[in-house]
Amino acid sequence: MYYNTGMKAFKEKSPLNPVLSKELHDLGRWLRVLRVQRKITIASMCERIGVKNPRTVSKIEKGDPSVSLGTFIEYLNILGLADQIAQRILGDFIHKVSIQKKRRVFTDKEIDF
Repeated sequence: MYYNTGMKAFKEKSPLNPVLSKELHDLGRWLRVLRVQRKITIASMCERIGVKNPRTVSKIEKGDPSVSLGTFIEYLNILGLADQIAQRILGDFIHKVSIQKKRRVFTDKEIDF
């Protein structure tokens, strides 16, 4: 939704679901712990994921939903998690699709002996 304040129009951020917001926050804290355990500094992480502003790494680790998906995936990739997450998501999706393909609907001609 856009609001006009006279001189400028600005877009109001739509609030994130409180449950998702907490989960994203918890995920960010967990990712920070992993980064620190692997002895990767914020400056090093910025360089590896290709961002200049260290605040971006901080946003990821605070669970800020405004970070781009590409940057988030690069962060996960540096920690060695991107493949596992993609495999989990795509594995579930591919499994569901294969189950749907296995369901066969028989026509009346095939059932009639």
